[in-house]
Amino acid sequence: MSTPQLVLFYDAQCPLCVAEMRELTRLDGPGEDGGGGRLKLLALQNEDAMQAYPDLDREAAMRVLHAYDLATHPNQPVLLTGLDVTVRAWQLVGHKPWLAVLRWPVIRVVADACYRWFARNRYVLSARLTGQSRCEVCELSADSNEASCVSSAERSSSQAKSGDVRS
Repeated sequence: MSTPQLVLFYDAQCPLCVAEMRELTRLDGPGEDGGGGRLKLLALQNEDAMQAYPDLDREAAMRVLHAYDLATHPNQPVLLTGLDVTVRAWQLVGHKPWLAVLRWPVIRVVADACYRWFARNRYVLSARLTGQSRCEVCELSADSNEASCVSSAERSSSQAKSGDVRS
């Protein structure tokens, strides 16, 4: 698998978040060796995947997007949050170059305030825009743009069978 340039953590219960991650995955495409691209997208609800990132403040990451930028210094990842994550992810897949405007000094202050409002209200906005405020936990497949959704009951059943009883 290629080394990703950005490790992005997202809320897999937010329909709008999952839709954006699907689009980023589609645009990212396979890496040079066919095993992945520039982005590594991880659902915050994926306990197994999150074990590799014990220093990440998951509560803060549930409030606003978090990502580790590995492009400049792979051994010293830079933590990005909020719109910095969004802008960087779209830059890496080569789309939406206009988002860079949101990082201009005066615009940045207003854009960040709007983003924080959006992040706080993402479930209400999802309900209005998609008809669904929350979805089951969805994780993007490494092999396709499809998301595999796992209901709470299915996850509990699977964990019970494997002996993993974490919630």
